[in-house]
Amino acid sequence: MPFEDFAGRGRIWTIQFSDSKTCLEKTQVRFSGSEDEVWVDCGGGVPFPIGKYNKGTNRIDLGGYEIRLQLVYVPKIPTPIGGSWTAEDTAGGVGGGGEKGD
Repeated sequence: MPFEDFAGRGRIWTIQFSDSKTCLEKTQVRFSGSEDEVWVDCGGGVPFPIGKYNKGTNRIDLGGYEIRLQLVYVPKIPTPIGGSWTAEDTAGGVGGGGEKGD
């Protein structure tokens, strides 16, 4: 995702997951500046040092933190579940946690 998509057109983002004590979940965020000097406005404040946009990963490096874009697909209306499955731990299989005969 190009940097312009992070910062362009006055775009406002909402944090879905954060372990930062200064930029909490559900807070609105805006990005400004350039690829080499990214400013992160988190809830009306700038809690991070100036960041740098990484074109290769499409993420913003802020020293001790990294901003990632995560897309989540959610249907607008509830849909019925057509089936279900259960994962069970079985010995000897991939991720089974045991050897045959345990």
